[in-house]
Amino acid sequence: MDNLARLAGASAQDLTRVLHAPELVPAEVKYAIAIRTSYLITVIDAARGG
Repeated sequence: MDNLARLAGASAQDLTRVLHAPELVPAEVKYAIAIRTSYLITVIDAARGG
């Protein structure tokens, strides 16, 4: 989880909360994680030739 958190620019604790208790995470934190994760998915897809 730590490596994923580092790539997403979030804390491992926030990522764990988003996965297990999203109602405890402020909307702005969820938004930031979503945007960064979307970017990572796009980059990985481009690197794979997608």
